[in-house]
Amino acid sequence: MEDLMPVFQLLLLTLPALFTGVLAIYLFKGYLAQENKRRQFALEKQRAAQALPTRLQAYERLTLLLERTTLKRLLLRVAPLSQDLEAYIQLLLQTIEQEFDHNLSQQIYVSAPCWQSIIQAKLLTMQHIRKAGTADQVTSPDQLREIILKYFAEHPSPMQAPLTLLQAEAKTLF
Repeated sequence: MEDLMPVFQLLLLTLPALFTGVLAIYLFKGYLAQENKRRQFALEKQRAAQALPTRLQAYERLTLLLERTTLKRLLLRVAPLSQDLEAYIQLLLQTIEQEFDHNLSQQIYVSAPCWQSIIQAKLLTMQHIRKAGTADQVTSPDQLREIILKYFAEHPSPMQAPLTLLQAEAKTLF
C-alpha cells in the first residue's frame, strides 16, 4: 500500500492541473467559435454594404429601361426615318431589343419574378407594336404613332407592373 502512496499523491497533484487544462481547452474552443461567428457577421455586413450601391444602380438602370421602352416615350424619342411603315415597326422593335440587351446583366440583382415581369412587359410592348401595325387603317408611321398613343392614353402601359415591382423590391433594401 505504501508503494501506491506516491502514485496516489502524484495523481492528486496532476488531477487539478488536468481538470484546469480540459476546462481551458473547452472555454478556448467556445471563445474561438464565438469569435469566428463575429468575424463572419462583420464580413457579411461589409459585403452587403459593398453590394448595396451596385444593387441600387441595377434597380435604377432597369427603371430607366422600362421608362425608355414605354411606348409613349419610345414613339416620341424614335422618329420614323421614312414613310415606310414596316421599316418603322422594325426600328421600334430593334430599339426595344437593344435597350433590353444593354441591361441583361442587371437580372442578377433582382428577383426572378421581377425579371420575368420585365421580360413579359417587353414582349407585350412588342406585341402591341406589331398588332397596331397590322390594323387596316394604319398605312404610315404617323398613323401607327397616333393609334398607339391614343390606345395608351386610355390604357395602362405594360411597363407599369414591372416598375411597381421594381420600386417595391428596392424599398426592401432599406
